[in-house]
Amino acid sequence: MPKRATNSIPTPGSERTSFRGTIALAWFAGWFLAIGVPMTLLAAKHWSPLPQPEHRTGPRPVSGARWTAVHVLVSECGCSRRLAKHLARRGPSDAVVESVLLVEPDPAVESSLTGAGWTVRVTTPEEASRETGAEGGPFLFVFGPDGSPGYAGGHGPRPGAPDAWRDADLIADVVAGRRPEALPVYGCGVSTRFSATRRLTTLGSPSKSPR
Repeated sequence: MPKRATNSIPTPGSERTSFRGTIALAWFAGWFLAIGVPMTLLAAKHWSPLPQPEHRTGPRPVSGARWTAVHVLVSECGCSRRLAKHLARRGPSDAVVESVLLVEPDPAVESSLTGAGWTVRVTTPEEASRETGAEGGPFLFVFGPDGSPGYAGGHGPRPGAPDAWRDADLIADVVAGRRPEALPVYGCGVSTRFSATRRLTTLGSPSKSPR
């Protein structure tokens, strides 16, 4: 029996269905790019460690031959604000000269820390980089009585884990003559190399401006 020829000409209804499918696919691709890319950049900004600074000579305390610990925090940075709450709860140590270097103003953080007895100095990203080598924060620096570097790194294993902050133990280890391995820093970058990512991840937020 001869085979019946198939009709390959699309019907008007099938053309409309195909067109709608193409529109739906294009809309989904646009939505993914608009939402997915900024979210990926935001996650990368907080889950990729910041570069470790070169060890630099620190300031000599005016109060005599004592160890110095400096906590570098970044304004409007969630990781730095969580650490600030931890520092406010424990207060500065009596065993070392301990202070906070706040990169750009953050009145809420500054008020909570000074109220807990901390010495807070507000600075610019450029000054913080020149002084400590840090390109963001939160960083912990410990210097010997002569200003020699003792530790430069993170406060804990990961951001968002206040029960795992190890800053007090790290400072005690350095003062006791031990040299703990520098922990990675997960937080917010402030140097120019992070400007593009910061601009993309702060779009639509009028309270933040690229530094």
